[in-house]
Amino acid sequence: MSQWTHVCGAIRIDGLMVKHGPAKSLIGAKMHENKPTGSEGPIDLDFTYTGYEEGNSSSLNIGTISVSGDLRDYDDYEEIFRWVEELRVSLKPYMMFRSICILIEVEYKQLWLITQEFNKESEPFLKIEPYKNLD
Repeated sequence: MSQWTHVCGAIRIDGLMVKHGPAKSLIGAKMHENKPTGSEGPIDLDFTYTGYEEGNSSSLNIGTISVSGDLRDYDDYEEIFRWVEELRVSLKPYMMFRSICILIEVEYKQLWLITQEFNKESEPFLKIEPYKNLD
């Protein structure tokens, strides 16, 4: 019997810190590097660009990366966490990730939640916590 891991989430990119120009191409290139992959293929990603331009919008949202997938013969939720962290760190010089929320279901075992947190004393940081035991 196969072990499946299901992934669903979103990463919101804030236009406040974006160095305009390379944002779309950088996101497109970086989000496809080292993607977690099951026996039938990798995690799916899609970037939706909202078209934010400085001074022309009431929102600072430049876009959203949707994260989804059904990874067969895969149960390494920590690899998914490391991949999200690598993506966040590699794009940090160019843009700010405002929100990250990704739910990982290691089928019949555990739900994990990846979130980004802010606190006054430090830079934003990523964390992963057990959400619900499925045993």
